[in-house]
Amino acid sequence: MTGRTGVPTGTPTITGTKVSAGKTRRRSSAWKKPTDLKISKLRRAVRRPQSKVLIENFASLGLLQVLNYLLPLVVLPYLTRVIGLELYGVLAVAAAVILYFQTTVDFGFDFTGTREIAKNQEDTEALSRIFWTITTSKILLMLAGFVLLYLLILTIPFFGKYSLLLLFTFLTIPTRIIFPEWFFQGMEKMKYITLVNLVSKIIFTVLIFAVINEKDDYLYYPLLTAAGNLVAGVASLWIIFRGFRVRLYLPTFRDIAGAIRGSYDVFLNLLMPNLYNSLSTLLLGFWWGNAAVGVYDAAQKVITLSNRLLVVLSRVFFPYLTKNLEKHRHYLRISLAVSLVIVLGYLVFAGLIVKILYAPEFEAAKHLIRIMAISPVMFTLMHVYGTNYMIIINKEKVLRNITVISSVAGLAAALLLIPALAQTGAAITLVLSRSLIGVMCLVFARRIMLSFRPVGQPVIGH
Repeated sequence: MTGRTGVPTGTPTITGTKVSAGKTRRRSSAWKKPTDLKISKLRRAVRRPQSKVLIENFASLGLLQVLNYLLPLVVLPYLTRVIGLELYGVLAVAAAVILYFQTTVDFGFDFTGTREIAKNQEDTEALSRIFWTITTSKILLMLAGFVLLYLLILTIPFFGKYSLLLLFTFLTIPTRIIFPEWFFQGMEKMKYITLVNLVSKIIFTVLIFAVINEKDDYLYYPLLTAAGNLVAGVASLWIIFRGFRVRLYLPTFRDIAGAIRGSYDVFLNLLMPNLYNSLSTLLLGFWWGNAAVGVYDAAQKVITLSNRLLVVLSRVFFPYLTKNLEKHRHYLRISLAVSLVIVLGYLVFAGLIVKILYAPEFEAAKHLIRIMAISPVMFTLMHVYGTNYMIIINKEKVLRNITVISSVAGLAAALLLIPALAQTGAAITLVLSRSLIGVMCLVFARRIMLSFRPVGQPVIGH
């Protein structure tokens, strides 16, 4: 049926010209406000299954980091007032020593294991093989580390002086082995990490107030840390065996050797920063005493708290980027925005943070926080272009070389600055070293991106 113009009735017209319904829909879409289009696009993106997983994982680990922020607000003021600056420095020295052993036992598996689990999420047999191979490798490395620590205690007076504290602190290593966060990250099921961490940290906090009531109780601090980790470990193993159906697998020598060989470059990337990081703490204790260590460690702990949030972003996006590397630029923008807000917060509120968290004798820590305030941005560059790009595309050797160069430079800076400037020198060393590694990761990653870029396509992360 037609009207006077000869156009079928019901067909849209514009000045007597026939227009298809499809064109009309396209035009009506084009006439929408830009904000409406952005909101519509955002809704579609959020509804995608991958986006839902990413948001859920970030929310889970975000909640965990909120907990990690709140608990120190409760524990640190109490702990520092009970045991004092000197003994707090002793705990920091012991932690710096054991960190070398912890890094060796981890051996980069937290990243390579996550990557392999992410690639085999639906293969129960592969999951079992990966889980048991990495766990067995860690146990063997731990046993070798314990023998080495015991020999150091017997032969070196410094280690012998703090033997009991070092042995207690070492107990945190086996309890971390049985809490394989890397497995849950690879499976993109971070809610389990949040749940078990929540329980373990609450137990740890309650025990701190119940057990540590005088200065001599400082020895119990690492034991309580290990107790909290143990609770988390037992719960996580139950989830892995019951929830993910991981079965017993006896890894062969070839399995273990292959896992260690495959993680070697990542391991060096994690170990080398200890040349300027943990060694700065030890040098500070040697030259200036435990009180100087206590002030520096107090400031560094504040910086570490913010870095945990950046690590959350890194670990949430790591398995996601393994399968969706084209989304790297979104991760870059989010991480940089968060790190810049953190820097501003440190510069403005350093004094208030120290006043809330620590006893009055820690006041000098606020100046160190302001010196180290820029380090979260460099930490972000390291994760964005190093951990979450180079490792994903199997360029661990490039990242290893960057880390070795920057760590040796950091060691040289520590040897020059700490004897002269005490804890201020240690803070400057941290900033210089992280700035070097962050900038180098940025430069080399951009070169790799340009070499991989198809003709006419933008650089990832641009």
